[in-house]
Amino acid sequence: MEVWGAGSGGKGGYAKASYTTSTNNKALYVCVGGQGKDTRVRTDAETTASCGGYNGGGNAQVHRRSWGGSGGGGATHIAINNNRGILANYVNNKSEVLLVAGGAGGADHSITPGDGGGTVGTDAADNPKLSAEKGGKGGTQSAGGAGGNSGSFGKGGDMPISPTGENDYDSGGAGGGGWYGGGSSYYAPGGSGGGGSGHINTSLVQNGSMQTGVREGNGYALITWMPIL
Repeated sequence: MEVWGAGSGGKGGYAKASYTTSTNNKALYVCVGGQGKDTRVRTDAETTASCGGYNGGGNAQVHRRSWGGSGGGGATHIAINNNRGILANYVNNKSEVLLVAGGAGGADHSITPGDGGGTVGTDAADNPKLSAEKGGKGGTQSAGGAGGNSGSFGKGGDMPISPTGENDYDSGGAGGGGWYGGGSSYYAPGGSGGGGSGHINTSLVQNGSMQTGVREGNGYALITWMPIL
């Protein structure tokens, strides 16, 4: 089994593992992450949401006459036993998840966002010209990345809007989805989000490995069936 998390401003992660079953008609439930939407353009719409990518990408926001950040990329995962949908729905059934590839953090203001994991999603860069504009942190194996809004299991941190003047709002980049999602930018009007972490359930799969920051665009999953000799 191979899975790739979705990109956004950064790149999604990668995970692979082997799963052996002797049960006929054993179902594997695959959920593929979507790329975070980029709204770093001006809009005449009264209100526009920069939606995070499917399967846990955090949401950024943009309002009229303003620049908006990118939503985070969604994670890609494979699970067994029950089709619970998106990864966050497995919060009380984590043992059913076989493997996860983390999604990338969303970008804003040309500040490098975090890549999806991998064991740990990478942190977004800080803005060297503005000390308050600190990037969100990457998700780990046990906690969401810290940020303006921290990530959580299966979900990147959302980026709340921040008023920068009358009828004018701006937003930084949101966190990527993952086993634990990345945090959004600490600075509401700008900055980039951290990447979400990947995960391998070593109790159920074999020969697992992960990489950080390998995929742009939407996530992907590949299952190769091999007979037991």
